[in-house]
Amino acid sequence: MPKPIPWDKLTKEEKIAVQYFVSFKSVGELIALRDLNLKGIKRPTLVLDSLVKKGIIRKGEGCYSLAKEYRI
Repeated sequence: MPKPIPWDKLTKEEKIAVQYFVSFKSVGELIALRDLNLKGIKRPTLVLDSLVKKGIIRKGEGCYSLAKEYRI
């Protein structure tokens, strides 16, 4: 059973980014930045860094992915 995502503790932009990673579990860094920008996130790097610090997504070598404990 996956750990529930703390939606109530996320900003509007963080929610958009997390929903993106729920749909696409792992995405290359450049594609993620482009896609999130197209979804209206003005500074996607800051949003992704915040989500990494919160432990919701992980940053790998040139990619970001939803943390395993949140995957369905």
